Amino acid sequence: TDKYKPGTMGKSQEGRGARFSLKEGRKDYMLMLYGLSFAIMLQYGTQMGYQGLWGVPFLMDVYGFTKVAAGNILTYASLGAVAGSALVGWMVDSKRASAHNLMLWSASLVLLSWVPLCFKLGGDVRFVLSASALVLGGASSFTAILNPTFGNGFIDDSSRGRFFGILNSASMAGASIFQPLMGLMIDSSMRGSAGIGAGYLASFRLG
Repeated sequence: TDKYKPGTMGKSQEGRGARFSLKEGRKDYMLMLYGLSFAIMLQYGTQMGYQGLWGVPFLMDVYGFTKVAAGNILTYASLGAVAGSALVGWMVDSKRASAHNLMLWSASLVLLSWVPLCFKLGGDVRFVLSASALVLGGASSFTAILNPTFGNGFIDDSSRGRFFGILNSASMAGASIFQPLMGLMIDSSMRGSAGIGAGYLASFRLG
């Protein structure tokens, strides 16, 4: 909503931007805390399920890449994170775009990056999968920068400890949930008639 856009949050009686805390604006504080935490849990959890665990086996089992080639493709996610962090930091500092709009761009790019992982592609897929990893890593790094930006901009100093503690824990919780969940889906597919390839694709659709 408009009140979460920088400069349009609404003003307090003192004429400065409203700050949410456990005492003032508690509803908005809780909405922002759990909304961002849930989003980062889903985003980081599925990303780590792919980049951190199942990506290399997927590229080897489904597309026949060697372990080295598969690792090289996933390296683009790390390169994207480095470039994305620098880019979004520059854009926020230089006021090239609002944090609100960058959040929407980040979510859209993350969604787009998962599309090639949800379907069995034909032909030479190295470029498409490398580009997908690059965008996934880059767009996800936007969130790592923008979540603290939102917290510092909207959350009162008196309530930031709990806010950032829960927010940072959510990413770790996501990884601990989605890595085994994806594994269970792959195992289930292998036990059935669909096969391991279908199991990978189904698990990546969680992204």
